[in-house]
Amino acid sequence: MKKFIIIIIIFFCLAYLSNFPGAALAQEKHEVTVALKLIPVIVVDDEGNPVRGLTKEDFIIYEDGRQVDISAFEAHFLGKERAIEKALVQPIRAAVSSERARQFFLLFDYSQSDLWGIKKAKQLGLEFIDTLRPEDKISIIAYSRDKGLVFYLFSSVDHQKAKAIIQELTEIPTTKQLKKVRDDSWLGSQTEEIERQWLQLKAINFVNGLEELVKILTYVPGNKDIILISGGTPRYYLYESRSPPDKFNLQEIKPGLFDRFTDLARSLASAGCRVYAINAKGHKVYLSSSSWERGDDSLRILTDHSGGRYFPNIAATSKVVDDLETLTGSYYVLGYYVEEKWDGRYHQIEVKLQGEKKEKFRLYYQKGYFNPRPYAELSDFEKKLDLFMLATEGQSAYFPLVEFPSRAFLTELKGGKGKVYLELNLAGLKKQDFLRGQVEWLIFILDEKGYILQMKQRKLLWSQLPATQLVIKLSLSQGQYKLRTVFRDIKEGQAALSTTWIAIPQKDQVIKKSRSISPPW
Repeated sequence: MKKFIIIIIIFFCLAYLSNFPGAALAQEKHEVTVALKLIPVIVVDDEGNPVRGLTKEDFIIYEDGRQVDISAFEAHFLGKERAIEKALVQPIRAAVSSERARQFFLLFDYSQSDLWGIKKAKQLGLEFIDTLRPEDKISIIAYSRDKGLVFYLFSSVDHQKAKAIIQELTEIPTTKQLKKVRDDSWLGSQTEEIERQWLQLKAINFVNGLEELVKILTYVPGNKDIILISGGTPRYYLYESRSPPDKFNLQEIKPGLFDRFTDLARSLASAGCRVYAINAKGHKVYLSSSSWERGDDSLRILTDHSGGRYFPNIAATSKVVDDLETLTGSYYVLGYYVEEKWDGRYHQIEVKLQGEKKEKFRLYYQKGYFNPRPYAELSDFEKKLDLFMLATEGQSAYFPLVEFPSRAFLTELKGGKGKVYLELNLAGLKKQDFLRGQVEWLIFILDEKGYILQMKQRKLLWSQLPATQLVIKLSLSQGQYKLRTVFRDIKEGQAALSTTWIAIPQKDQVIKKSRSISPPW
């Protein structure tokens, strides 16, 4: 029976999230706003080297077949020297400057890797993170046959945290499970067929996992660079050849996973994702495997259609990292103004070069974008992902966000436990009328590394909350904590957020008792 791909967001309290409402919600109207749409564009020559020296006048942008005016232009070139060149036609507003930051999704595929490949993958990941600029965002994702797609970190600028997560990864590749299949001698003559079916199912599940990832990344604005470290799907399952391994013949193939990989690559390109695939088995696969076992074809499909690049040998770690830094750090940013409507509509983008340069160079860019969708149209998983991002990063992937003040103070320390009062100042929010109707009220307690330790959740009417101040009583052990409070409109998705910090000292330290407050709970 086909195994269902489970998508897990680690460090997240799924027990609480299972209570999220699933009923259909009425579609709400949103005001039309004018936004600056930023399109990163990579320009390379015939040898794949970044092209410098282009200007705003060299580019033309079409949206849905209509030429638009380029209102902003920048040139970014980042190499080993860490130098950035900028040519500003119009300064890009600070409000949207975060869209210029590079977004990396480091994806470890355990299902198609061995222990050697995983070790090299972790080494490459750590070295690559050291090349990032402070504003660059990094996500850490792993795929395994048993757990499916697992998010360990989502869109964070905390690069040290990302490195710590990579160092702590302890997943075991599925080669160990395959050995068990081969060692079950009681299967007799059926062993070979069961092994083939098992490997095919593993390949199908991997594609399922990537398709789920595309659904998520489609609504993350801007260009995304996916660094996929994988051994790839064997050609045997890519093409569904029934020829014996020693007589593998491309003339006899029929489409198998090949079509799904092709569609997947096109979807990634439409979502503004470039795939840089590194073969986790390296050059040794050409020495120890027959051609039908190699996974390089599947990796090349993903890179060729999405505008990325395939790296055949993970053993050349430093060279791969240098090339990744050059390719992902060399790009132009073109900006134009659009009317942003909350209707989920897809807009097609085409970027061209003018004059003789249009035939001389290749362009890689986001082929289109989706308008934001009404909250009611998001899946339960997308809502949970947005909440996870609010909790860990203090930002929303989809909806308007406002901040309000809060503070936490220690009132008592006894037996290693601290009594903490979290004070929320709601006066500004109440005056703005930003939230209304039923809201979700969530309090996240995170440790000093940013991991979620605890979550408190409640649903209530916004009108039931006090007009000025709200105080919550917490009990915390010794340590340093980040306390993040979220109010999210259940119907429309807007959220209000506040963040504060508290340190609980050792039990032998003396504290002064703060003023007495009577919390409403």
